[in-house]
Amino acid sequence: MGQFEYLMAKRKLKRMQATKIIETQTLFDKNKVKHMLEDPSIRLYLFSKKLLHDQTMQKRFNEAISKYV
Repeated sequence: MGQFEYLMAKRKLKRMQATKIIETQTLFDKNKVKHMLEDPSIRLYLFSKKLLHDQTMQKRFNEAISKYV
């Protein structure tokens, strides 16, 4: 995982919290984001444009990140 990928993921997570896609409002530190990016299921959802509009995908994403929060 590169620095650019980490920064993009962190920015997306903050934006998703602001738009209430992510239910949890805790902060994501560097280690949490790194571990989340190592998980292929989270990486798939995080960089998918469909996540913004699909309610079932949002639910699955929230369930996937719940083990990291």
